[in-house]
Amino acid sequence: MGARFRGHNRNGLRRWVTTCRITDADPSRRVAYEVTAPLGVPLSRWQYDTAPTAEGCTVTETNWVRVPLWFIPQSS
Repeated sequence: MGARFRGHNRNGLRRWVTTCRITDADPSRRVAYEVTAPLGVPLSRWQYDTAPTAEGCTVTETNWVRVPLWFIPQSS
């Protein structure tokens, strides 16, 4: 845990880079990471939980938005 990786994102012509930090790494159970924008602005947390089933496993994806209100662009 604590390992970091760079995320590359795009939305149409917009492209940006984020820094991600692994917060949970439990093999066969959970992996999660937190995403920050440049200057350390928190953006989100992504979590993937797995559970065994008779056919294999289920994966549950959860996302928490952590963006501060001042960071969200205001529409006019």
